[in-house]
Amino acid sequence: MSRTYPEPISERQQTPADALGTQLLAEFSDAKAARRYVEDRWMKSLRQYKGQYDPDVLGRIPKDANGRFLKSTVYIRHTKAKVDTLRARLLDLLFPSNNARNWGISPSPVSEIQPDIITEELQRRQQEGRAIPQDEREFLSEIAKERADRMAQTIDDQLNGQIGRLSYQRVCNAVINSGIIFGTGVLKGPLVEHRIKKQYARAEDGTWLLQPTQDHPYAPYYEHVPVHVLYPDPSASDARQMLYVWQTHLFTRRELMDLSKNPGFDQARILEYIVSNPEGDAEVTEHEQELRNLSDEQTAFEHKNRYRVLERWGYLTGSDLLTAGVDLETLRAAIPDFVEAGAYESCVWMTQGGTVIKAALSPVEGMAIPYHFFQPYKDDASFWPDGLPDVIRDLQTIINAAARMMIDNAAIACGPQIAVNVSALQNVEDARSVYPGKVWLFSTSEDLDRCFRSYDVSAHISELMAIGERFSQYSDEVSQPRYMSGDNSGVRGAGDTASGLSMLMNMASMPVKDIVRLFDCGITEPFIEDMYRWNMRFSTDESIKGDYEIMATGSTSLIAQELMGKRLMETMAVIASPQLSEATDFDALYSHILRAMDLPKDIKLSPEKAKQRRYENTLMEKQAQMESIIAECEKRGLPVPQVLQTVAAQIAGVQSPGDIQPVPGQQAMLTGAEPSVGGEVNAA
Repeated sequence: MSRTYPEPISERQQTPADALGTQLLAEFSDAKAARRYVEDRWMKSLRQYKGQYDPDVLGRIPKDANGRFLKSTVYIRHTKAKVDTLRARLLDLLFPSNNARNWGISPSPVSEIQPDIITEELQRRQQEGRAIPQDEREFLSEIAKERADRMAQTIDDQLNGQIGRLSYQRVCNAVINSGIIFGTGVLKGPLVEHRIKKQYARAEDGTWLLQPTQDHPYAPYYEHVPVHVLYPDPSASDARQMLYVWQTHLFTRRELMDLSKNPGFDQARILEYIVSNPEGDAEVTEHEQELRNLSDEQTAFEHKNRYRVLERWGYLTGSDLLTAGVDLETLRAAIPDFVEAGAYESCVWMTQGGTVIKAALSPVEGMAIPYHFFQPYKDDASFWPDGLPDVIRDLQTIINAAARMMIDNAAIACGPQIAVNVSALQNVEDARSVYPGKVWLFSTSEDLDRCFRSYDVSAHISELMAIGERFSQYSDEVSQPRYMSGDNSGVRGAGDTASGLSMLMNMASMPVKDIVRLFDCGITEPFIEDMYRWNMRFSTDESIKGDYEIMATGSTSLIAQELMGKRLMETMAVIASPQLSEATDFDALYSHILRAMDLPKDIKLSPEKAKQRRYENTLMEKQAQMESIIAECEKRGLPVPQVLQTVAAQIAGVQSPGDIQPVPGQQAMLTGAEPSVGGEVNAA
């Protein structure tokens, strides 16, 4: 199936959009230069996580003539353990195994519902035969609640059903990982894309072709954006203060051609640019080369047949958009007055040479910059805060230094240092070859006394190990303690008991809870709110639309649920006393424990089976008591009738269910009858 494209422009024509491209290109250069200072810190953090020394550190370790290191280069991957523990902890809190949402949607306190929606809901309830509340306020509240629930379900389906893209949880996994290592994790979206599901089908000529089978006209998409390709407004110290954000893309020729088919892109200009640059225009930046050097590939590389395209989100004036080709009526629809001076939420795509290939208003109103930031160690000093590797960098350096010194000291102290008088040896002897049982040849007998001398080097392994352990403990104070990952070997006192260790883990969770709240404020709340705006703008399902509030209640409730589970287990030990147990509804308590600990509900018996189980257990207990009393009384020589009367008094309070028949002889004991020695029952 052939495609047709417009003919490329043969001669380059200057347009008013070129002036805008030149202006924006200067803006991008400023943002790129302003971010350069933080790139070195990112590389240090990444090397630290991967367990690699910085080049300046390796340069200070001596080498031999062949380039081999003469001292130890061991690297203790302490940072990786801390990062992985924190990431796993956050994912466990934010995305529990029972697939509970870490966000929620509820109606506004005073929901505004249009009259036509009220009429539609009245008709729907009448058709379904549902009761209509007489109180108007109650009826409006029910409408808002039902629509909010449907909106929440729609968003939940969109977060888990991206065609050809990662799920929301996997995207957030990458965002969290970037936030911990680099100090910033970025989630982009939701944006609009046209999705077409394809599968192979047989054509008329018998050949199999990949053809579209299902068309999704509008769908939201979102993705994780690496910090290395993002260039925010350098004058902003907070994400809410940004006027623009730049993002760079590397496209192959095919990808750039596919981009030109999307709505709003100038296809003729894209084709013209490809023809003018048939080999691509992307050059390897210094930062990209450093990233490549982290792998085993230390050689230089090139971006062959690739194009670097710039994407800008932010505000532009009406005059800038008019020069870029945006329709005047479109601008007036967004801001009726002061079109040229107004600040418009817009999106611009351009080549790195300044050729504007798209200029349009933001597709979702109120979403000028569709980037959301997770910064777990945010401070006011910079837009780019420290990551966990920055926080423990000095401690990691000391731990590595202690480990290298320990290995070097052990290598030297494990045997003596030998001094050899080479002149005392015969010429055939190799002074550097020393092994057990070797025979040494000397020229004269006097050489035996002046040939060798050995020196022992003191070992300081225990002192160096203590240094490494001490600073490893210091790192627990500014990061995740080691017992959070199951290692309580270095914990004394409270950590020696299960309850004490549980208390320590609860206290260590306090900083994690703050990080969870930062994730909610930076990612969950604004992103879910934008998903709500997206559906209000593009969804064709009118039954989900309404006036809602977005709440990131999930993360907070999940933490509260975890604490509730621990408190319930502690309560079980408290109410074991007879005084409290008599006033406790254990059935309700057990239900709360199952819910708080995310255990399946089917492990709880039904009331009928629980009653049966209690009767059987009580009956077994009473029978055991009966046998014990009979044995004790017979041991003391008491008559059998008195023994049976005593046993009957012990089990008289046991009531058997109707569907269970008492064992032979038990009915006589329950009614107070006294069996005779021959088996006949006599009245007591």
